[in-house]
Amino acid sequence: MSENEEIMNETENETMAAEVEAVETVETEAAEVEAADEVSAEEEAEVVEAAVDYDDEELMDKMQKAARLLRSRRFAISKEEEAKAERMANIERAIKLLDLKPKMEQKEMSDLLGMRLRELDGLMAEAEAADLVGRIDDAEGDMRKIVVFAAEDAAEGLVELANKKEKLLPELSYEEATELMAALDKVIAPLVAMGLDEDRGPRGGRDDRGPRGPRDDRGGRGGRGNARFQTSANRAPTFAEKGEPGEEFWLQLELKVLADVGLLGYPSVGKSSILRKVSKAQPEVAAYHFTTLTPVLGVVTISGDRSFVLADIPGLIEGASEGVGLGHNFLRHVERTNILIHVLDVSGMEGRDPKVDFDAINEELRKYSEKLANKKQIVALNKIDMVFDDTTIPDNKKYFEDKGYEVFLINALSGEGLPELMERAYYYVENYEPEPEATDDTVVYEAKQDVEFVITRGDDAAFYITGKRIERLVAMTNLSDDQSLRRFQRIWRFMELDAKLKEKGCKDGDEVVIGDQRFTFQE
Repeated sequence: MSENEEIMNETENETMAAEVEAVETVETEAAEVEAADEVSAEEEAEVVEAAVDYDDEELMDKMQKAARLLRSRRFAISKEEEAKAERMANIERAIKLLDLKPKMEQKEMSDLLGMRLRELDGLMAEAEAADLVGRIDDAEGDMRKIVVFAAEDAAEGLVELANKKEKLLPELSYEEATELMAALDKVIAPLVAMGLDEDRGPRGGRDDRGPRGPRDDRGGRGGRGNARFQTSANRAPTFAEKGEPGEEFWLQLELKVLADVGLLGYPSVGKSSILRKVSKAQPEVAAYHFTTLTPVLGVVTISGDRSFVLADIPGLIEGASEGVGLGHNFLRHVERTNILIHVLDVSGMEGRDPKVDFDAINEELRKYSEKLANKKQIVALNKIDMVFDDTTIPDNKKYFEDKGYEVFLINALSGEGLPELMERAYYYVENYEPEPEATDDTVVYEAKQDVEFVITRGDDAAFYITGKRIERLVAMTNLSDDQSLRRFQRIWRFMELDAKLKEKGCKDGDEVVIGDQRFTFQE
């Protein structure tokens, strides 16, 4: 081999060795990188696993709480089922009564069943919500007079309602329940595999102290909300009533004077003059009748800082109890006074006899009110300065004293006799004893309307159905709600309105008006 060939072979070997070394270096580096990647992946997995791990204590708390609540819920359901069985039995009794008498007021039904009226009303509300019965509310909202009638398939519906069971979790769908039970299997299976499936004791939770369950709240008679129709089978009913339309009327308010003492007498006997003299009040005084048209009050102050309220009341004439003259304007104010000073004109200037006037006024008091006639009276003979004989005053004084009245002789213009009269009036105010209430033996008989509604033909060719009960029903029914509409249709059929409208000549397409609602009749 030549020298040149040897040099070439040597060069090739060196080149091959370098290439092999380079390959080995690359392979080594790749192996190291791969090993490093494997370590990082393991570390990352450990970090991720640590990050998504659950808390045993939190899981245990939630499981225990769920179990506790479920036990309480099951206990409540068992109690509800017991109560439901009793309610269903009573509803069945009611339906059997309706077989004997298809139309019955709630008061009559409660008497026959031996139940309290309010308890029966709640039962019938539940039966109505389940379409077992229909009810027609009383026009005046009287619970006792609500008419109950049975649905055509009441017996079958009752069996279906009685057999309907309450779900443990009513808001849980089938799919959700399936997923939940599958998740619980993942809890139960490994624990059973660990030999932990032995019975560890009672699971009754609160024993017999479980929750009371939902309250049977009810709304009012008018405008009952959906909670009123809540049942064990329907926890969230959409059925509700609209509010009952309010009544509109005008009121005339009458103010009755509240005074301690009232001045009683015919017009122009001097009542206003007395009030002006003994108080700071300034009622009009004139020489014509009915000068005083409205009550005038004044505060009478006597020695020792004693005082009382004195009222000058419009005068009275015969027939006042029937409203003649200012009769009622007078009498309604006299009712509120405690003591009456009966002022009489003893002078006879207008040709009047004080005795006759006294008896006539008291007769009007008696006709108006027995209580008013029994009020304490003091007689004041006024205008004594205008009497010019020696017999008139003594005769009149003796006449009233013989009747048991205290008599005072006064002159309203000069004030003579008024201090003594006011002192006596104050005495009776301080020692006032209310007069006995009058007994009323009047018996009022109220005729009950034979018909529940009347059908008439209007000038616009529409058929008008009028009656308190049917108008109230329509006004309170939410016609846009399906359940409300079905209830209204049941009552419509029960009242046989279709047949009665046809008897009046109503045909397909005619308009029917009830209250503010208009309907199109369809055969």
